[in-house]
Amino acid sequence: MDARGYGALRPYVVQATLEELTGPVEGVIMLPRHLDWGPERRYHLDQIADARLLYIRVIRESHS
Repeated sequence: MDARGYGALRPYVVQATLEELTGPVEGVIMLPRHLDWGPERRYHLDQIADARLLYIRVIRESHS
């Protein structure tokens, strides 16, 4: 592996400002199989642990 680490090898798209971030802030999101292959793919955005895990999986598994 490159000395810079895995994060340097995988492309990421990052918004320039927080105002550019949009999307739901409440409710339930079900991830598609290519992002979450586990038995329970539903995440409740009003539960901080679920929201955090959702974003971790989306960032880790998505491809730009």
